[in-house]
Amino acid sequence: MNYEFLGTCVELKTKPLYDMIDNAKEIDYEDIRKHISQKELRLIFPEYDWSNQGGLQLHNDCAVSFHKSRYQDMLCLYIRWNAIEHIWIRG
Repeated sequence: MNYEFLGTCVELKTKPLYDMIDNAKEIDYEDIRKHISQKELRLIFPEYDWSNQGGLQLHNDCAVSFHKSRYQDMLCLYIRWNAIEHIWIRG
């Protein structure tokens, strides 16, 4: 995929995060999956049901949203999970 995991909002500088969030556009799960593999998402979010056994899945969790924006002038995608942004930048 052409996006690399950068980190979470807990680990990164505050000012660029505010700019990223303020200028973000919400997208859907399918847009995220075009650029981030399911294997990588499974590693970062292991608590979800990835085998379609009827449990909670990332794409239908009401505490999750998907976004595109810029982080320090780099195109980025991020997943907001329980108010924590998980950020990927375009490689």
